[in-house]
Amino acid sequence: MADPGNIVGTLQAYCHCFDSLRTIVLVDADRWEELYAVMEPLLVSQVRAADTILLNKVDLVNGAKSEALVKEITNLNGKAAVYLTSAVVGIPDCVWEEALGR
Repeated sequence: MADPGNIVGTLQAYCHCFDSLRTIVLVDADRWEELYAVMEPLLVSQVRAADTILLNKVDLVNGAKSEALVKEITNLNGKAAVYLTSAVVGIPDCVWEEALGR
């Protein structure tokens, strides 16, 4: 786990080998509440720094919980694109293309 805001700042200051930089954050839908209870500052900083958020493991939670998580995440970062994903089902290419800014 890392704070992407710090990493992005360091890369922008010292590495001039890219034209653009996008931050993709993977959120565990099934364990969000458990992780949030013990690592709130880190999770909040990750979500706030994201350009794209993949809310993963949605196959393990019900629709109401997914909706509540999207609302909570959107409240933390209203500018990021949020995608509901499941690595078990597979993440569509269009999601990756959007997340990578292609």
